[in-house]
Amino acid sequence: MPYNQISIAHVDGLCSALRERMKFSVREAKTFAKKRRTVKELLDIYQAYNNLIDARQRRTPCMKEGIVTKIWSWSDLLHKRISILR
Repeated sequence: MPYNQISIAHVDGLCSALRERMKFSVREAKTFAKKRRTVKELLDIYQAYNNLIDARQRRTPCMKEGIVTKIWSWSDLLHKRISILR
């Protein structure tokens, strides 16, 4: 989405989804994430789930962008060999 089309509704929607789905961020409890690295890793998992698995209207965001051609399963995601370029 182009930067100039992002509205407060998009940001608020993301924050709401994170609060609902990632309970570690709500309050300090047994599941409270204590390290920044842990929070980053959990957000990475949520991002992969949102972009590859969670299909709204039978398409994921990665399908809309033409990156993948099918909805992935958790098995597809966890067994995929990923090369990281740094």
